[in-house]
Amino acid sequence: MSSFATKIEDPSNARTLHRRLFAALPWLLLVIALGALAATREVENSGEVDGYPAVAERLVAGELASDGFHPFGVPVAIAGLMAVTGLGAFRAGILLSALAAAALVAAGATLAERLRPGARGPATWLLAVNATVWTQGVTASADMPSAAALLGALALAARPAPTFARLLGVGALLGLCFAMHASLLAAALGVLGVIAWFTGPRRALPPLLIGAAVGFLPQLVPSLLGGESVVGANWLSTYAKVELGFDGERLAELQRSDALPSALEFLRADWRLVLRAGGADLVTATDVVLPNLLLGRPDAVASVGWWLPIGALVGLLAAAQRRGLALALALLALLQTALVCITFHPMGRVLLPTLTLLLVGLAIAFAHARADRPAIAIVFWLALAAMLAFGIERARGFVAAEPRAEVALAQQLPRRVDGPIAVLSTYGRLGRYVDYPCIRLHWTREPNGADREPDWDALRARLERSGASVLLVGHRTRANLFAKLRRDPPPSDFRVLHSDDDVVAFEHVPPAADEAVAATVSPTSAQLGQPIELRLALAAAVDRATLGSVGVALRRPDGTQVLLDIAADAGGGYCRSIVPDQPGVWTVRPVLVHRDGSIARGGDVRFAIED
Repeated sequence: MSSFATKIEDPSNARTLHRRLFAALPWLLLVIALGALAATREVENSGEVDGYPAVAERLVAGELASDGFHPFGVPVAIAGLMAVTGLGAFRAGILLSALAAAALVAAGATLAERLRPGARGPATWLLAVNATVWTQGVTASADMPSAAALLGALALAARPAPTFARLLGVGALLGLCFAMHASLLAAALGVLGVIAWFTGPRRALPPLLIGAAVGFLPQLVPSLLGGESVVGANWLSTYAKVELGFDGERLAELQRSDALPSALEFLRADWRLVLRAGGADLVTATDVVLPNLLLGRPDAVASVGWWLPIGALVGLLAAAQRRGLALALALLALLQTALVCITFHPMGRVLLPTLTLLLVGLAIAFAHARADRPAIAIVFWLALAAMLAFGIERARGFVAAEPRAEVALAQQLPRRVDGPIAVLSTYGRLGRYVDYPCIRLHWTREPNGADREPDWDALRARLERSGASVLLVGHRTRANLFAKLRRDPPPSDFRVLHSDDDVVAFEHVPPAADEAVAATVSPTSAQLGQPIELRLALAAAVDRATLGSVGVALRRPDGTQVLLDIAADAGGGYCRSIVPDQPGVWTVRPVLVHRDGSIARGGDVRFAIED
């Protein structure tokens, strides 16, 4: 006991203890922020639109589900955490991102120390109080885990005298990074090539390639088993951006009709448009998105603009003691930002690797300035306090942005609407919380980047094309359209189901049908493969001798339509059995065609098919 007291009383030991406690403070702040935010999460938000938790649930159930865009790496990791922890897919996805956020901070701080001794502390603080690190650290998506894998590979590769085991680990992290996020392929290949060049290809390539192959297994194995391309079809994101204004509904129609060009045909015809759109997005990323990510406060960006990310890159290059490594990291940040802007859109969450490298640049610039001017520490701590305050404000906005009101209303709709229900919604994950079909109302963009909001006629057409009967629009998921629908009175064929400051819902009520014919279906809800009976009832006033044909217009969930003739049975009734081949909401409209060419149409009847 006396020996322990003596050690504590020793001034050098006390200073060491104080330094260690102080070094633990940013980590404590990070854990508190991630824990508090994770505890508030209730429903999937717009950052989780890729649907990885749902894919993980299907993997656990033994099903391979892929849309061709998103790799399997993150769903496989979520499924593994579900098996180990017993958590649901959503919570397991949040846990994965939280662990990755801690790994990202550690990797960024290690990289800063490799570039300039003494920069680990400032880098840890800058990363640990950054609002984007907090919010993406509790988002069940691929962005934080893939960024952590890339930065982990960089930090491991930056150590001197690389060994076989270390190169193996670098390769595994780079392979895992691509298995999680297709947009990081070029970055992963670039890092691998640079390491091989400086270490010596004959020495470095075998462990790097073996490790990359192992790290890529979470994408490779499910893709091969499911008959999918191992590299996916991520180029369709670029096609949708350049040709369709991000209209996902139109893209799905082109895929169904097999009318899409090949990737090579698209690039050969439209490479100028791709570069032009990418250049415009790169300006936005530099002048708006990256300053916002660095500061955590959008209203401060206008007074800062492009010079903050450019200044961080200059700091990275000027203050680093290992100039070659700093140059490689600066080029990587520029390359990754440019590729995101050219192939997709500069969303903050996709630019996490660039954000981390910029914060590392600011950290080593401060470490360099502090050596000559100790008073600069005051400026650093004031800036850090402002970033912390901005981060707390942004975290509150992140929590408030969850579309909880939309989910709550959607769960009440079956009690407000008669018969089978299907909803066209601005919240793409609504189907996770209700047991009826939900179709996402895809958004498109104007050439200047602004959202293009549909009018009532366009909304009516989308409802009819999708087979949905209810339109649900939330302030959290589509603020401009929400304000427009709250302001403009609906047409006579739309009935207001709900309207408040958070969400609006309308039921589409088509005009009264011809009373000459009516349709009934049985059952109104069935499993895929189960037969459905269609029965038509003709009014007594109908002269059957004048009929040329009797049938139905049958609209599938994918929007395609077929005409089915229904012959009269021995009793004079009209009945036909069908076996639906698609899950979703089907629409039946009875049609009578008279010999004189006149047509009578009955009212729509819907039935739901579950997969």
